Amino acid sequence: MIHCRKQRILAMVCTLFLCVEVAAGDIIKVCGQNLQNYYWNYAWTKRTSDNYLAVSNYSDDAGRAEKTHRMVNALLAIDADVYAFCEVEATEIILKQLADSLTKYGTATYSAVEDDITYTYTPDDKYDNHLKSGFIYRTDKVKPYGVNHATATVSYYVNVMRVQCFETLASQQRFVLSMNHFKSGGNSSDITSRVNNATWLLNNISSYLYDPDVLVMGDLNCEKGEEAFQVLEDAGYEDQVLRFNSNAYSHCFSNGSLLDHALANASMARQVTNAEVLHVCTTCFTDNEDIAYSDHDPYVVTLNLSSSSECENFNYSESFYSDLGLFQQVSVKGDPAWTINSYHYAQMTGYNDGENEDWLISPSFDFERKGSATVQFTHCAGYGIQANWPSHLKLFISDDYQEDVSAAHWTELEIDHYGSANWEWKNVSIDIPQAYLGKKNVHVAFRYTIESSSDCPKWEIKNFNMIATCATTGLQERSSEMLTPQKARKVLEGGHPAILLPDGSRVGIDGKTL
Repeated sequence: MIHCRKQRILAMVCTLFLCVEVAAGDIIKVCGQNLQNYYWNYAWTKRTSDNYLAVSNYSDDAGRAEKTHRMVNALLAIDADVYAFCEVEATEIILKQLADSLTKYGTATYSAVEDDITYTYTPDDKYDNHLKSGFIYRTDKVKPYGVNHATATVSYYVNVMRVQCFETLASQQRFVLSMNHFKSGGNSSDITSRVNNATWLLNNISSYLYDPDVLVMGDLNCEKGEEAFQVLEDAGYEDQVLRFNSNAYSHCFSNGSLLDHALANASMARQVTNAEVLHVCTTCFTDNEDIAYSDHDPYVVTLNLSSSSECENFNYSESFYSDLGLFQQVSVKGDPAWTINSYHYAQMTGYNDGENEDWLISPSFDFERKGSATVQFTHCAGYGIQANWPSHLKLFISDDYQEDVSAAHWTELEIDHYGSANWEWKNVSIDIPQAYLGKKNVHVAFRYTIESSSDCPKWEIKNFNMIATCATTGLQERSSEMLTPQKARKVLEGGHPAILLPDGSRVGIDGKTL
């Protein structure tokens, strides 16, 4: 009897996505779920002899094995390309174990996204202080792109509010996925905390600029209509689960509540073809109890990722107030590294260390369909030989950087203001060269080099901005062919034919410069 129910429910899960219309683009399925205390360590006992609660809050190896077994059965039936989880123990091994199990018992290979989140476990730890959110992905369909990052700076939420960009292997389409666990509870302070969660998320995800298409998932511990949810809606995020089913629920609180959400911004929503909750866990129906492993159901969003989505302007900013943000510090020579000083600037100095080469590399910028882009920052220098500052302190750009500075091709962007005295702050604005517009993987990098301890300037940088605007409607579609400098191209200017010259200027058919 139990076996039959299990097969019947999992068969329902397997058939839920057979009617999705497949259009041109990469079809990617994303599953999110609160796993209800999925731990490697266990410091508490079963609260009840009830079967469902016993495996949800296991107290021994057998309980963890049973919970993992049930999870693997359900997750393999869902057959997602990316899984995003919350309420997972903040240690590396737990999601790796789950990915290995999906690989062992399925037909594809899965891997856990590395996040560098860990802690030293002691038996006296309170278990809910050591939770995280994390990601598992199918290695033959997608790959992580860029860094795994927190969307909060407050202690506990640094682990449970995470964001990761993914790129498809078939056509290199990207999307940004955020997984979250907002504050639970119903009193006024809990409600305020969730508003803070939503505000932190929006403030931080806006600077995670690996792709403009953003999907926000998680147990937000609130329903539509609560203030935290409204904050996200007001920012342009639409719940895709409610979009496809206004009566959806994911948790049995109050006889069925939608506490788990999948919110997409406008460009992402245009690429969502289906979203729904799969009722394989919640105990609203007693016959689910023999296969349940959490008090939250999984929910699945199907994406049709296409490069034809509308272009959106962006303005990425990094103040360097408290950390390096999404910038990557790479030391090639010497011990010193880029750091944040007590005055809230990024700084680099070689002091008396001899030779130094240190890079501060931006996140990847997508300039596809962009007509212009500008990098801006404020900087100052001091010490060393002032006349040599331009040779020591440089800015570069690359469209093929892939975690190895020496393997990438870098072009210098000339900095025209270094100041005429020590610690004279200067604002710099540099247009991104035309050759990099239309490219998807563009980085800029500050490079600090010295050759001896006799000439060691100090460099401080703040208020970095990258501003990009879309090409005007009707102008040329950029491609590698059209960016070839030797050729002119026919374009439309205000609906009329014109010629795009190699230097980027446009000439009308009457020969006049436009």
